[in-house]
This record gives sequence, structure tokens and C-alpha cells, in this order.
Amino acid sequence: MKEELERILAQREKRYINDTERVPAAVLVPLYQKQGQYYIVFIKRTEKVKDHKGQISFPGGARDNDDQTLLHTAVRESREEIGLQAEDI
Repeated sequence: MKEELERILAQREKRYINDTERVPAAVLVPLYQKQGQYYIVFIKRTEKVKDHKGQISFPGGARDNDDQTLLHTAVRESREEIGLQAEDI
């Protein structure tokens, strides 16, 4: 299964939207394996946040000025939202 996932992901078309009307943002799709099964991690946003109350999503969000790339955005947001450390990605 791991090899199949790696093959599929390596073949995907990477798309970036260059639209100055949109806020640059990125998400991470965390996959992990436990007892031979693969799982995808989603988060449920609280009702206390300003935007997207109660929504189910992947960890991620808007790019900060300090983020060098959108990859940095996804990693930072994943750390903030679910405690995922960069070295575990």
C-alpha cells in the first residue's frame, strides 16, 4: 500500500493558483499507518474561531508573512492545529 500511495502521489499534477484576489493558503493531508491500516487525519474547527466554525478540514490555513513557501504554511499550521512536528512528516 505504501508503494502504491507513493507512486500515485509522485504522478499527480501539482497546481498552484495565482489569483491576487484570493488569500494564499495551504493544507497538509496527514496519512499515518497503525496496525497495518492507513488513516487520514481531519480536524473539526471549534465554534469559537472567527471563520469556518465547526467545519471538518485538513490542517492548514492562510499564509503568514513569515512563511517562506506554502509548504512552510502547511507545516506551520499542522504544528499549531494538531501538534504535528516537521520531522514527523
